[in-house]
Amino acid sequence: MKKRSPSTRRQRGVAAIMFVIMIPILFMFIALGMDGAHFLRARARAGDAVEVTALALSARGSDNPSIYQPIAQDYLEYLTPGASRIEIKQVTHTACEPTGTPGCDPDPDGRRYFQFEVVGEATYDSLFPSFNKKLGFGKDVSALGHAMTRKYQGTTVDVILITDFSGSMTWLWHGRKKINMLKEVVEGIAEELEIFKAGDENNSLAVVPFNWYTMDKTAGQKCYIENLIWKYRESNPEGWYIDYDETIKKMFTPKAKQCTDYYYGNFYTAPLSEDVISVSESLKNMDARGGTSSYEGIIRGGQIALLGDSQRRLIVILSDGMDNRPNRHRKLLEKKYCDLIRNKLNSQKTKDGKEVQSKIAVIGINYDAESDPNLQSCAGVNNVFTATNMEDVYNRLMELISEEVGRLYTRPKA
Repeated sequence: MKKRSPSTRRQRGVAAIMFVIMIPILFMFIALGMDGAHFLRARARAGDAVEVTALALSARGSDNPSIYQPIAQDYLEYLTPGASRIEIKQVTHTACEPTGTPGCDPDPDGRRYFQFEVVGEATYDSLFPSFNKKLGFGKDVSALGHAMTRKYQGTTVDVILITDFSGSMTWLWHGRKKINMLKEVVEGIAEELEIFKAGDENNSLAVVPFNWYTMDKTAGQKCYIENLIWKYRESNPEGWYIDYDETIKKMFTPKAKQCTDYYYGNFYTAPLSEDVISVSESLKNMDARGGTSSYEGIIRGGQIALLGDSQRRLIVILSDGMDNRPNRHRKLLEKKYCDLIRNKLNSQKTKDGKEVQSKIAVIGINYDAESDPNLQSCAGVNNVFTATNMEDVYNRLMELISEEVGRLYTRPKA
């Protein structure tokens, strides 16, 4: 057997020592590589999560900015599993005008849009923190995500505004009469509907003012319309009573106009028309007075919505207070009259064969509409909003009119 020389044995010993010395260094590079891949995945996940969050907020929409932060927090926590800490750095919602709005880029086609911007940060712990204190990523790394969406109007829409013209609408809000500010909002909505067209197709607008009743203008007279059907029965202690079953059965049949010298109100329904500007102008000389029966406006609005031909039918109730006779409204809701309106509209098709999609929404004007059980039951919890000022009313209306969920947008580089 050949003996190894002393030099060979010394070389093997040096190699063994070098290998022992290199093990921690090799392990450190492996740890850095694994942590690097871990953090690259974390940054990509954070970026995707923020994009989904921005799209979700765009789809939800609200006049109440305070809801955005918790919604964004919930989305990021769900979409970034494994993060040790989630922080929402920024959530903004901006109505961007064609003439220019701070924080918004002008749309090349001069369209108005809603912009949602979300910045979120997800912090992840290192896989090997003990190796990374002096070299590498540290004990944790924060992944910052930034996303922006724009929301435009898509297909044409028939908008039916059920507007409260009761006496309380003449009260001051932020120093001005609510009714005057509402007329300005309708004027602004009409201008936007005139601009936001889908190809050669036009949007349509109708306004249905209500107090105790709705009113129609007939041959110069303003005649009131009552949609509740009354009957007389001697066995009834009061004689006259409301037949709710018959009311529901004939809900979509326009009722006879009752013309009288009694002053029920100086307003009238502006029928659905593609001449949206003339519809808004018809409100200028109207006055508000009397009590509140929103169900009268809703039933009349459903009748008018049936006359449209757009694929989308949007009925929005704008009210500043609860009905004077809420029990009547409650009994109609027990008969599911709002569901019947939606189902009737959704069963229609447009002239070109498209299936109709309808929605009923409520906006409270200086009124906590979200606490009104009748309006909430009619429109659905997610379709009832409370405005803090008339700008909120306008913005919420424009969001309801904007059909698209939203699209991701990247600002062009300077």
